[in-house]
Amino acid sequence: MVKVYRASDSEGIDKQGYSAKYVADIVFRSPVGTAGVILVNLAAGKRTAPHSHSHLDELFVASGPARIGVDAKVHDLETGDVLLVERSEVHWMEAPADRNVTLLAMKLPNIKTDKVDH
Repeated sequence: MVKVYRASDSEGIDKQGYSAKYVADIVFRSPVGTAGVILVNLAAGKRTAPHSHSHLDELFVASGPARIGVDAKVHDLETGDVLLVERSEVHWMEAPADRNVTLLAMKLPNIKTDKVDH
């Protein structure tokens, strides 16, 4: 089941020379073992093709406004929001019409060939 963790719901903590927000505390259904970290760069107004993964969960962190569709629901993300897509959930990503966006994606576990197009 998809889960969104909003950075705006997190309280900032001032540290020595920086501040921090604890955005998400995630428990996975099964041991992960490995993780793949991918920077997904989307050009303004572009959308990825819908796809799913059979054997991995995917975690996204937004570097700016972005939209991610998961099954029949659309999630509008802001900077720092975290979205967890579980295996078998069909999803796509989209940049706003007026700007490029980068999403940090983490494949858990790191299975590079686990992609099912829809």
